[in-house]
Amino acid sequence: MPNPYAQFRFRVTCNGTEVAGVNKVSGLHEHGSLRLEAGITQDAAFAQWANTPEHPRDLTIEMFDEAGQKVHSYTVYRCWVSEWQALPDVGAPGTALAIQSLTLQHDGWVRHDSTALPTEANFG
Repeated sequence: MPNPYAQFRFRVTCNGTEVAGVNKVSGLHEHGSLRLEAGITQDAAFAQWANTPEHPRDLTIEMFDEAGQKVHSYTVYRCWVSEWQALPDVGAPGTALAIQSLTLQHDGWVRHDSTALPTEANFG
């Protein structure tokens, strides 16, 4: 079975379960809100996760390099969805990519320095 998160640079997990693969994370080095963005695909997991009403939850965000090696890991505490855009404003003809986005409020984050440095990638 192919890994649905392989094409993304960030993997988001909750309670040890992968809940989203995202292309862009912004606001991680600030307090307040955190924004996650992913291209719309046939996999509905991101939308299902964003639309699941739940109590605030802790998330782990892992960042990967081009070779697929984990380079950073963060825990974000007591996250809750404050904004969800399932489909951007679109019009025809257009050249914009279809990006879905999720804004999370949180109670802080911590970087895990125990993440091992990636080894030299061999693309040959």
